[in-house]
Parts: sequence; C-alpha cells; structure tokens
Amino acid sequence: MENFRTEYTTKVEGAISSARINDTITGIASVDGIQAGRILVHDYANGDKNHALPTTSSTDLDISYPVYLQQKYVVNSMSGDGISKYSMDDPLPMLVKGTIWVKCLSGCNAGEDVYVRHDGLNAGLVDNVSSANTITNPAPQYKFLESVAPGELAEIYVNK
Repeated sequence: MENFRTEYTTKVEGAISSARINDTITGIASVDGIQAGRILVHDYANGDKNHALPTTSSTDLDISYPVYLQQKYVVNSMSGDGISKYSMDDPLPMLVKGTIWVKCLSGCNAGEDVYVRHDGLNAGLVDNVSSANTITNPAPQYKFLESVAPGELAEIYVNK
C-alpha cells in the first residue's frame, strides 16, 4: 500500500500547512495590498461585508479569516515572484477551518491564544499576548500549534 503525504514540508507564509480537511471561502478585498498570511476583519454589524486589514478601531467581534496563498502560487512565492498581494475588489481566498502558516511577531508557545495585530505594516499578523498593538481579546477560534521564536512562521489552527 502506498503512503500519501498530508503535510507540506516547506513553511511559506500564508500557505495552508496540511492537506487534511480544510474549509475555505472567498471574500472581497476592501483595500489594496492585502497579503497572504494576514488575518482580516469585517464589520458585519454595521453592514460592511468586505474584508480589510485590522485598524485601531477593530474589535474582536470584527475578526474574520486568514488569507491563504493559493497552492499554485506557493512555489513562486518562495522565489519572490508570486502574486501574494490582493487589490481592492479582488476575491480573497480565506481559510475557515484548517491549519495555516502565519508570522508570529513576538514568538509563541503551542496551545497559546492568538492575538491579531492592528498596527501599520504588522496589521493582520499575530502575537501571543495582548498589547496596545493587538485587538483587545484573543481570537478564540485560533490556536498556536507549535512554539516558535519571534518573527518566525507559526502554524495556527483555524476553526471559525
């Protein structure tokens, strides 16, 4: 009997890290420059159905889904040639359930809560602690699956 791989061996920011059961949706970008591996927000309570990077006014209720790098772009992304930024009104591939590689700014330990950053160039990246630069509450539907040093890619589990 032949064995099949279910895990990807190369870490790439925004890549889905496991070929096991994943659930995805498509959203619409409301701003230019959204990169794969960023967790977005939306303001459904106020009628905004588009997705954007978090800002200082974003709340934990606005937390949406991480943008994943479509598999056809993974190889190019590793060499710097891939399309990894989305423009306003582009369809966004987003992960609803599964595992994905994201950059953890302060490092993390397996099992810790995921906090979403809202500050400038770090908007949509993650941390393991609350700070003035994170949305107040952790995203309870996300968990770190491994421990990594600051600035490294961490695998997180998404179950929204």
